[in-house]
Amino acid sequence: MKTPETKTISYAALLTITSGRLLCDFSEFHEAVEWIAGHPVWTHELADPGTVAELRAAALLVAPKCAEFDKSGITKDNYRERVVEFVESNNLPHFVVVPKREATRVESPMESAERMFGGKPIVEVDGDEA
Repeated sequence: MKTPETKTISYAALLTITSGRLLCDFSEFHEAVEWIAGHPVWTHELADPGTVAELRAAALLVAPKCAEFDKSGITKDNYRERVVEFVESNNLPHFVVVPKREATRVESPMESAERMFGGKPIVEVDGDEA
């Protein structure tokens, strides 16, 4: 049996995925999102309710306690302390080893952009044309 590939993800990134509040560096969050999604995720897809719900559900499978996080009162000045307080008061690890999720896309990033932006012009760069 093949051992699944894993990645260590911070509770701050998992809380960001489950709460919808940015509680870590965006790059850390985005890396966690792509790992949990099992494929690249473009930034516009982070505004898609279906994608958000799927990511939240997948993150809660590996860190169910995230569902109890209270995001009210979080500011740019206290978010780090709030994450540490939540993790430590619940005796949680600051990092979680997460198996890579094998998932296939339902639609391409360009298809999701067309759906989300209602047919408004989208610029796609194709390296084959001058």
